[in-house]
Amino acid sequence: MHTYKPLELPEIITNIIHNFSLEDLNKLCWINSTWYKQVQQELQERCENQMVKYYNKCRKRDNEIKKINKRISGGIVLLSNLLKYNCADKIVSRYKGILFRIAKRQIKIERIMFINGMLNEQEKEIVKYNIQTLSKEVIPWEYKDYEWENGWSYKPSQAELKVIHDQVLILIEKMKKDFRFIKTLQPKNWRITKKILYL
Repeated sequence: MHTYKPLELPEIITNIIHNFSLEDLNKLCWINSTWYKQVQQELQERCENQMVKYYNKCRKRDNEIKKINKRISGGIVLLSNLLKYNCADKIVSRYKGILFRIAKRQIKIERIMFINGMLNEQEKEIVKYNIQTLSKEVIPWEYKDYEWENGWSYKPSQAELKVIHDQVLILIEKMKKDFRFIKTLQPKNWRITKKILYL
């Protein structure tokens, strides 16, 4: 006599495990071969979702940097470059923690797949590297020195920073003495400049 076992049907298992934690999936994948296959697919999906989420956050970050670079133009070249660098650096810093948390979740999923033999040899080596690098609080696939897609990779030297510092002081003094000078600045540039100078 045939016994109906709903918990061995792939579609039922898929619906059940969708909301399970990674710890639960790590244990349940060894119930039988059907569960193993469905858990593997679920983990792959979750991993891909984290990759997409990471990519979208990077795009959002890069678009913010591009917008800032477009808004800051003209005036003193070194000052303009410093403003761009400072704005971009602040945006990158703001997204760093968000991206790290996403990367951490992704690598946690990869680790479970690695432990349970769900990866091929090449994938295993990549995951090993990811785990080791993440332990140093570094996102494995990010550059050490972030360079923005639009070609912006300017980092002022110490000599340039000294010149910029002196120019900023002169500019502030002019602003204090001559209100008409402020009116000659473009509104958008002035708002950004004011924000950076007084942070």
